[in-house]
Amino acid sequence: MKKRFLRILAAVLLMSLLMTQSVYADSLTIESIYPEDGATGMQTTNQMARIVFSSGIDAEANADCFKILDSEGNEQEILVLDQPEEPERVNLVLVGNLEDSSEYTIVIDGKVTDMKGNQLGAESKTTFKTRSLKTDGIITTVMMVVMMVGIVVFTIRDQAKKTREAEEAAAKKSGKPKVEKSNPYKDAKKEAERIRAQKQKEKERKVREQMRKNEAKANAKKRKK
Repeated sequence: MKKRFLRILAAVLLMSLLMTQSVYADSLTIESIYPEDGATGMQTTNQMARIVFSSGIDAEANADCFKILDSEGNEQEILVLDQPEEPERVNLVLVGNLEDSSEYTIVIDGKVTDMKGNQLGAESKTTFKTRSLKTDGIITTVMMVVMMVGIVVFTIRDQAKKTREAEEAAAKKSGKPKVEKSNPYKDAKKEAERIRAQKQKEKERKVREQMRKNEAKANAKKRKK
């Protein structure tokens, strides 16, 4: 009697284990969502959300289970499309454009059912934010200005190099040494330094002369005494 009871108990446990494994193996889950929850800087045009499930989905049959809402709860017009080569994937293609610097939510109803009849069970929500077109415009303008300045600087340097090389080639050809061009700023600086040096020498000369005079006066006084 005891052995029979143990056999029955073992059979019940085995059946329970097999049923539990079957339930978990057939349950429908979401593997990934794009854009990810909390994503920012998303494009406002040609936007598409992508959901990958754990098993194949009939997109047309489940079309009413997918929504994209703005921050005020207004539903955006979308096309729910499947991927023949990837039956687990569903694409939500936005028909219109999104507002910039705005928040949107992808809503997946818990009634989504796979091709085996398994339901998702719980509702899923994923929020993302679109990029700022104003900021994009400022960045683009700054980049263009930097690029234009770079082009101008490069052109000036290249032209100066070519001119210098042409002058050097002409000097070599004529056999005359290259004459360095006068730099007004450097010339003025050198002239100012020369004048300062000259004034300093004159000042030192006058000091020495005055010292000699003082010394002569002192000697004269000594001789008188």
